Amino acid sequence: MPAPATDVAEVGYLLAREAGARVESLFLRSLADGDITPVALSSAGYVRMADPVTVYGLTDLATLDRRHLTVVRPKHAGALTLLP
Repeated sequence: MPAPATDVAEVGYLLAREAGARVESLFLRSLADGDITPVALSSAGYVRMADPVTVYGLTDLATLDRRHLTVVRPKHAGALTLLP
């Protein structure tokens, strides 16, 4: 199963933090076994992610990384709305 490399890194971090080293190790082994294949994002992929923000002025962001994202200040809004 392909997955963006940025997501793979985030999932590894969150599994270690929330579920512990054993679960993170199982996830890493699934990468080594080829069950999950990290895929690099292309420039076009980043453009596709940026377009809705530009066009619709999106400020809602689903994330589990609230600590780091509370300091992000988008140019088009005072702050992001972090979900859940």
